[in-house]
Amino acid sequence: MRKLILISLAALFFVFTFANLAPRVVSKYAFPNTESENNKFDESILKEGDVIFQTDNYGQSLAVQKATGSKYSHVGILFKENGQWYVYEAVQPVTKTQLTKFILKGDKGNITISRYKNSEVLTPENIETMKAFFKRVKGKDYDLLFEWSDDKWYCSELVWKMYNAIGVQISDYEKFGQFNFDDPFVQKIVNERFKNGINEEETVVTPKGIHESPEMVEVYTNY
Repeated sequence: MRKLILISLAALFFVFTFANLAPRVVSKYAFPNTESENNKFDESILKEGDVIFQTDNYGQSLAVQKATGSKYSHVGILFKENGQWYVYEAVQPVTKTQLTKFILKGDKGNITISRYKNSEVLTPENIETMKAFFKRVKGKDYDLLFEWSDDKWYCSELVWKMYNAIGVQISDYEKFGQFNFDDPFVQKIVNERFKNGINEEETVVTPKGIHESPEMVEVYTNY
């Protein structure tokens, strides 16, 4: 009996020891922890009006990347409220999201932050003008057709027009016809949404266009 007990104890010791030594498997699809090294950065570098870029690797976001030839598929604009940083963004609907939550939505917690190069124009008065513009469109629907109107909004259009509200053009106009629609995945999204085909002359702005604009300067990235 004593021998049986000793054998049982030895077996339990073996199991627990090797269980703790075994590698821990973490799903690659898990959201990143906001306290992880990848998401730590000095928020003191931020200024109101900074533009934040992000990547999602599914659905429309993947189609945007393929069509524009850019890793960026989403963009918002940063403002501070009551000591907290928020991203004003056009999703469904147009809303503001705490920065930490915004980071969690993207792929691997990766973000890039750019700043308008003539940032001295971002006076307190102009910042308030931009915020007032946002308040007027907050709650409006997302624009699945990327039309250049004020009825519905998509992400880069919101950022572009908020700057335009203070007389600043942060990037050039683009046209639908300049993008790559040959990819099968892009074609699938296009066929689902644009029943009458694409208007190649439709004015658009994209995350890529804003990021690569000579008017913008990159101040942070963890890609």
